[in-house]
Amino acid sequence: MAHQIDPEILPPEQPQQKSLQLGPWVVPLKPKTVRALKGVAVTALLGWAGWFFQNFLQLRGVVNILASRVNLAFLWIFCFLACWLLTSGAVRKVLYRICLGVLLLVLVLCLDWWAPKPLAANPPPPFITVKVSPSAFPVSVAPRTTLYILPIHPYQTFTDAASHLHEFDNSCGEEHLWPTQEEINSKPPNGYEEVRRIEVTNHSQDAIESGRIAFSVLYNEAFGGGCMSPPASSAPQEDVIFVPAIDPGKSFEFVAVNQTNRCAWLIAPTTIRIRKANDATPINAPLKLEPTVVSTWLSSPFGPTTIKWVGVPIKNPGYGIARSGASCQSANEITHNTFPEMDVTTTEKSQGNKLQDNLFKNPVVPGQMPTAKNGSGANTAEIYKAQTRNQYPGGFPDTPWPIANTVLHGTNASVIDQLDHLIDEAHKIVADFRKDHNAQSIQEREKTWEAESTSALKANLGQSFAEEFDEKELASDPNRLNTEGSKICNLIDAKIDVLSIFANQLGATNH
Repeated sequence: MAHQIDPEILPPEQPQQKSLQLGPWVVPLKPKTVRALKGVAVTALLGWAGWFFQNFLQLRGVVNILASRVNLAFLWIFCFLACWLLTSGAVRKVLYRICLGVLLLVLVLCLDWWAPKPLAANPPPPFITVKVSPSAFPVSVAPRTTLYILPIHPYQTFTDAASHLHEFDNSCGEEHLWPTQEEINSKPPNGYEEVRRIEVTNHSQDAIESGRIAFSVLYNEAFGGGCMSPPASSAPQEDVIFVPAIDPGKSFEFVAVNQTNRCAWLIAPTTIRIRKANDATPINAPLKLEPTVVSTWLSSPFGPTTIKWVGVPIKNPGYGIARSGASCQSANEITHNTFPEMDVTTTEKSQGNKLQDNLFKNPVVPGQMPTAKNGSGANTAEIYKAQTRNQYPGGFPDTPWPIANTVLHGTNASVIDQLDHLIDEAHKIVADFRKDHNAQSIQEREKTWEAESTSALKANLGQSFAEEFDEKELASDPNRLNTEGSKICNLIDAKIDVLSIFANQLGATNH
C-alpha cells in the first residue's frame, strides 16, 4: 500500500499591509487609514471640480467662451482624477477608468452645448422712411428725368410678377407736364384731382440694391360728393412696388392717382423687404411713416377721378399704359452769326430755337431787326444753311488776321473748306448727342474732333491760332445744364465760334 501524504494545510491569506514611503522612512498604513486618505483626496478633487463648474457658469454668463471652456477642461481633469482614485483597488480598474473618462468627456461636451453662447451680433436694420405729401395736378416733370406713377385701380393691380410702376420719360431739355394735354383738358374747371407724392428715403449708411413694398388699397362708393369708410369686411387690394437702388441719404419718388369713379384709401405698410449692397439674402426692415402737418390727412381717401383717362383697363386683369414720354421741342441754337443777304423767317410751329447775338445785314425793314418772336421759332433749313456757311463783311479788330499757308494749300478758299468741314462735323456730334444722350460717346468724339481741328489750324494758320483754339474754354452759364454731356456740347459750340471767326476772316481777305 502506497504511503499517502497529507496535503499541506496553508493558513488563511492575510491582507497585505499598506505602507507610505516618505524619503528614508516607511510608514505602515492600515486599510482603514488608506480609505480615509483616499476619501479626503477624492473630496478635494471633487471640490476643485465644483469650483471649476461654478466658474464655467459665471464666465459663460458674461459670454466669455474661451475662458469658460478652459474651466470646463479642468472640470473634466479633476473629475477623472477622482475616478482614478476611486478605482485604484478594482480588479478591472483600467477598463473602468477608460469608460469613466469617456463618459465624463461626453458629459462635458453636452454641458458645453447646453450652456448659452453669444449670438452673432446682427447690425441694426437700415432706417428707411416713407413720406406721403400732396402734389399739384398736373404734375411737373423736370428736364431729363422720369416720373413714376402708381395708378390706383382695381383692374390694374401690381403684383410680384408685374409690379413695375408706370413711367413718363422726359428726355427733353425743357420741363413737361403729365398727363397728356387731352387728359388735362378733360377735367372740369371745378373738378379736383387728388395727387400724392410718395418718397422712400434711405437714412442709413448702407446702400440698398433693391426693395419691395406692399401697399394696401381699399375702395368704397362715393355718395353725394363724399366718401364713406369702407366696410370692415372689405378685402384690401395689395399693390406691390419694386424700389430701385437707393444710395445712403437718397430717395426714390413716385406719385399716386386715383383713376376710378370710387373713393380709394392707400395704406402704407410698416415694413419693407430690402436687399442691401453686398448681401445675397433680402431682409425685412421697419418702414417708418413720416408725420404730416395734418395728422388725419394720411387716413383720408382719394376722391373719385374727374378725368377721362386714356388707357385705363375696363376688365380684370389689365395693366393699362405702362410707359409714355414727352414730345421734345426743337432746340436749334443760332448764335454769333452774321446773315448778309438773307432774312430769318419765323413760324409759330417751330419752337425752342434760340437766336442770340446775330447780325442781320439786310433786314426786311431798313434799320430794324427781323421779327424773330423774341428768339423763339425759325425756318430751321435756312438757319442751318446760314449757320454752316457764314459770311462776315470784315474782320474783328481784336483778333489777328489769319493767313493761309500758301505753300501747303495755295489759297484761303481751300482752308475755309477744311474749317467748314470741321464745323459741320462738330454740329453733327452735338446733334447726335441730343438724340441719344450718350455722354461717353460725345466725350470720345469731341477729343478726336478737337485733335483734328488743332492739327489743321497748326498746319494751315500757324501755332498761335492752334493755341487760341485749344485754350478756348466754356464760359459759365447758369441757364445751361450741368450734366457732363451738356458741358461738352457747350464747349464744342464755343470752339465752333473760334473756327467760324477764322473762316470768316479768311473769307474777308479774298475781297
